[in-house]
Amino acid sequence: VGVWLGHERHGFDYGDPEQRRAQLERIERLVREHRDHPAVLLWAAGNEVEIGIEGDEAAEMRAWRSIEDGAALIKRLDPSRPVMAVIAELGAEGRKAIAIETHCPSVDILGINSYGGGPTLAERYRLLGVDLPYIVTEFGPAGPWEVETTPWGAPHEPSSGEKARQYADTIRANMPAAPGASPCLGTFAFVWGDKQEATGTWFGMFLPSGEMLPTVDAVSEAWRGRPVDFSSPHVSDIDCDADLATLRPGQRFRVRARAEDPDGDDLSYDWSVRLEATERRIGGDREPVPALVEGVVPAGAGRSVSLRAPAEPGHYRLFLEVRDGTGRAGTANLPFRVVAR
Repeated sequence: VGVWLGHERHGFDYGDPEQRRAQLERIERLVREHRDHPAVLLWAAGNEVEIGIEGDEAAEMRAWRSIEDGAALIKRLDPSRPVMAVIAELGAEGRKAIAIETHCPSVDILGINSYGGGPTLAERYRLLGVDLPYIVTEFGPAGPWEVETTPWGAPHEPSSGEKARQYADTIRANMPAAPGASPCLGTFAFVWGDKQEATGTWFGMFLPSGEMLPTVDAVSEAWRGRPVDFSSPHVSDIDCDADLATLRPGQRFRVRARAEDPDGDDLSYDWSVRLEATERRIGGDREPVPALVEGVVPAGAGRSVSLRAPAEPGHYRLFLEVRDGTGRAGTANLPFRVVAR
């Protein structure tokens, strides 16, 4: 059960005794309401409370104290279950994990949200010497903050096929077969739905229209211990015959999907163009969906299509959704730039 603790980036003031008191009262009400429910396995005191204040030692210490205050209260109200604190990655040289172990004695389990670092998390954690067991409370593909970018700063999103491999690698690395080989207690894949974060497909394991993506296959195979009966289309890349950094207004260019279906199903191809996202948030905060751009993709486009660059100079992104007609899909996208003549 996630017990929310305020974030200073959202305006919560840990220097205000009244706000701290009100937060503890809210926590007490929540725990009293749910502590007798048999489905409650553990409590999580806060999620990424430190995001946005890293490097500010005084602010970080306020975050660790708030986690300890919440965890200690939860343990007094329900001593029968463990309490977890969730952080975004380990921090430079593991400083976040070490801080939780040092300053939060009421915390029993460390929750770690890890994306690009997921496949190496177990080894990095072992080298820290932290005694707390951990749960990978969020994992997925390398995030927009972890990948290469274009010269104009647009992040390169992995294709859905590459993401599936990254999900499988994280599960495999943190949940080894040998009992006792890892202090990891479990993993939570992010996100079982769809979400606008840098793009509308970066973290979603489903399309907004409901089709499951290859990341669902990867996680299902890890859980089941055998391949899924039916697979999602495998999209590895988009080939393009133009320099996407120097497109001119109205310029023609051709793209082709590199995709296949392991089950031999016929595939359909849905291409679209949106403005590149500019209102970027941190910590998963809500982002607006960029507008669709009309007049770039012709009707009836298939695996290979000739496109016309937008008339207005600017930064754009070409999206591809490949469907197999059985409720499964794959995705890829390309950022591109239109420059004035």
